[in-house]
Amino acid sequence: MTLEAVRGRIEAACARAGRDPSGVKLVAVTKQASMDQAREVLAAGCVDLGENRAQQLAARAVELPEARWHFIGPLQTNKVRYLDDAALIHSLENERQAAALAKHGAFDVLIQVDIADEPTKHGVRPAEIDALLGALGAYPNVKPRGFMFMAPQVENPEDVRWVFAEGAKLKERYGLDELSMGMTDDFEVAIEEGATIVRVGRAIFAR
Repeated sequence: MTLEAVRGRIEAACARAGRDPSGVKLVAVTKQASMDQAREVLAAGCVDLGENRAQQLAARAVELPEARWHFIGPLQTNKVRYLDDAALIHSLENERQAAALAKHGAFDVLIQVDIADEPTKHGVRPAEIDALLGALGAYPNVKPRGFMFMAPQVENPEDVRWVFAEGAKLKERYGLDELSMGMTDDFEVAIEEGATIVRVGRAIFAR
């Protein structure tokens, strides 16, 4: 699949949901892509690129400063110094991380929520969101912009539609702007349920 095909699928999903495609941001996940591939998608107008590793984001941001970089991997407090070029951090899950970010600079963040209650997944439980948002008040330069969700891996994306639907409810409940959910295997269902950001790598870069 290619970037153009993914864009077409995003537009089709938006049409099914009665949404404007301009309301869905595509983040091309470049963790397995070469620099030449990253340059190709950037040249094709996809300016939002995502990385899972802080050091790799920092290194690639030097080579591609015109990209808007998203950090989508687990957030380690000893690696925040590599995130100066991150336009959005998708994976905040506790106050300790917020404190580390606040000491280093100003950041826009998404709170990662584990809706499906998977022991192996990062993220706060929905019942812990209020406490974390309250704690973030002590760090005014760490601004929560929304939520990020990772659905369980399943063969049929319809089986995780409920996760995305619950995510949309949380976005409405807290009045935040962004909802980062949906990856290669399930981004169309996520869009139908209200995703504002989808994180797609394999469908764009696999050859």
